[in-house]
Amino acid sequence: MVRPASNEGSPIFECVALDGATKDTIPARCSLIDKFLFQRYPSERSFYNSGGGGYFYTEGRFSVVVPAGRLIVRLEHGFEYESAVDTLNVTADTTVVYELQRKISMNTLGWYSGDCHMHINHYGGIYSMTPEDALYIAEAEGLNVVNCLDNDYYFTGAPDPCSTKNCKVYMTIENRSASYGHMGLLGLKRLFYPFSSNWSPLLIDVEDSVHAQPGAIAVYAHPVTTNDFDDKSQSVFWCCEHRGGTVACI
Repeated sequence: MVRPASNEGSPIFECVALDGATKDTIPARCSLIDKFLFQRYPSERSFYNSGGGGYFYTEGRFSVVVPAGRLIVRLEHGFEYESAVDTLNVTADTTVVYELQRKISMNTLGWYSGDCHMHINHYGGIYSMTPEDALYIAEAEGLNVVNCLDNDYYFTGAPDPCSTKNCKVYMTIENRSASYGHMGLLGLKRLFYPFSSNWSPLLIDVEDSVHAQPGAIAVYAHPVTTNDFDDKSQSVFWCCEHRGGTVACI
């Protein structure tokens, strides 16, 4: 359950997230649960989402009105940092600073984190989002690359101008076949048509067209069973890219 932060006369909780090494503010994914088990979130640019118990994003500092009493705080910055989890008793205006400690730097080992399947304009959605918003979320999640599969929405054939040295945003395509499934077309220099189809083209033809663009690859958009969180599910798919096309193996 969600309740917006608007209780007049209640304490103001201010939170600051810092990088434990540099002491600079660090963007983060955050969850706040009050004593009534309601999610609290700031009214500013936070992109609240109810999935996974509820969470929002912060550039590193935010304030929110909360009811007096217990408040559970969780801050995260991707997989390379330790999460900060705390339970407070907030009875008056309170400011808390959390230092997120890095566990490992995968970049120094030659590895980079990314999301191959993100949407900022999926059937309209709740928010009117831009590539800058995708960058905002990706940085909070500790990602180096994010691929937004929104077809001709902000497509440039190159990293979006909002990209930074540490985080690249690509606006690209999800090719949807009603018969064969969906594919993410990554690293495109030119748009691929059609965006959606039924029996034609075959996926292998889509892949061949994508591979004709230097550096572009095709990946399955949903390489798992529809029962993603069902332990009894028997069909788990792994997919890989190879010279002849994308292959799914059971």
